[in-house]
Amino acid sequence: MKGIYFDCSMGAAGDMLSGAVYSLLSEGQQEEFLRTLNGLGIGTSVYITSERKQGILGVRFHCEIGGKSEGEEASSPNSHSHSRHAAEIDRIIESFDISETVKANALKAFKLLYEAESHVHGQDIGNIHLHEVGSLDAIVDICAFCLGIDMLGVGKILSSPINTGQGHVKTAHGILPVPAPATAYILRGAKIYSDGIESELCTPTGASLLKAFAASYGPMPVLSPIAIGYGFGSKDFERVNAVRAILFEEAGAKGSSDGQVAEISANIDDMTPEDLAFACEAILAEGALDCFVAPIAMKKSRLAFLLTCIAKPEDAHRLAQFILKHTTTIGLRFAIKDRITLDRAEEELSTEYGTVRVKVSQGFGIARKKLEFDDLRKIAIEKGFTIAQARSLIGESQL
Repeated sequence: MKGIYFDCSMGAAGDMLSGAVYSLLSEGQQEEFLRTLNGLGIGTSVYITSERKQGILGVRFHCEIGGKSEGEEASSPNSHSHSRHAAEIDRIIESFDISETVKANALKAFKLLYEAESHVHGQDIGNIHLHEVGSLDAIVDICAFCLGIDMLGVGKILSSPINTGQGHVKTAHGILPVPAPATAYILRGAKIYSDGIESELCTPTGASLLKAFAASYGPMPVLSPIAIGYGFGSKDFERVNAVRAILFEEAGAKGSSDGQVAEISANIDDMTPEDLAFACEAILAEGALDCFVAPIAMKKSRLAFLLTCIAKPEDAHRLAQFILKHTTTIGLRFAIKDRITLDRAEEELSTEYGTVRVKVSQGFGIARKKLEFDDLRKIAIEKGFTIAQARSLIGESQL
């Protein structure tokens, strides 16, 4: 499986992300990419320019409307970037001659924009007017990104923490703080920061694409790059203003890098085993990847339990509050850890005793199969076998 890691240390805008993805395509794919976008039938013209900033070669993604660039169009008295309702934007996207997958992904990103604008303005989604994010170039930016990742066959997207910039930005609603209210709302659960650059580095469009598709936000994990591309922004700073995209491969023969996980732990000495068992079940039901308890000896040789929860980084703070609610601990420890796993799949084995599921794990030169214990248990109970007999009769050693 292919994945992309986005370095957003200079923020992210829709055109920057689209340019970065474009630069990862083969020459033939790039031609198809532009041909598809220029055939959308909404009066936009998309083209790419190669540029060099701070000695780095990258690309700029351009979308012109009526022969004018985005910036010129936005200031034009006859601007096509007038406000649009969510339903109108959806209809425009549904009319495009692109795959259903690309359409669905674009609508997924726009749904985040609708929800953010609805929350910020206190109106139902059906009543909101989208200004900048409802413009034709914003629609093209989002569709271009979704088209690019579809053409690349990307199955996983990872992102660095996102630099939002700081200060204020001029919008259709007036001068607003950075990150803009809609951007800040969209990026709930992501990792964001500002390192002092007085500018809007992350736009609502860029935020919606990252939040819709990024599985985690953290330092670059261990990976094997296939290709690297740079999508430049329109502004210039002391640092190169670009989103860097690193395309990498996660092949079954090599195993998988699952990015990062959050490890939340606490020492607990005043809960019964029954209560801890209930807490672990509740934590798992709340969305933790794993939860387990181990016996430990605390200071003064007091026997206690170490509760550990493994979670997606974006779920860590929500689950931490849940753990504080369901246990007696008064504090928690956090750690972000890299994780690699074997690729997993499930097969079915037909036997004279019924169908038995088989767990298949492979990667890093390793391949193993194991019968599903719950199915073995069911057969053992129904036939009066021991677990060992059921396993032997079905022939796990022959898998």
